[in-house]
Amino acid sequence: MSTTNLQIRLPTALAKQLSKCGAASKSVFVRQAIEEKLVRERTARLERRWIDALGQSPDHTSNARAWRSVEAWGDK
Repeated sequence: MSTTNLQIRLPTALAKQLSKCGAASKSVFVRQAIEEKLVRERTARLERRWIDALGQSPDHTSNARAWRSVEAWGDK
């Protein structure tokens, strides 16, 4: 994996919290935080697209009955 050096500025209070968290490496901690944030944002975008698509073409109520019957199979 190739890497790029990135310099960031943190408020002093946040930098102190980072030092106290016991992370093995500040770089690893920040990298993981960025990756997690990117995943959350990607998921939110996909959910918004899905909700928008449902709004444009909602399921018919007959589909809901079919889904409920499939959903309940474990209860039998």
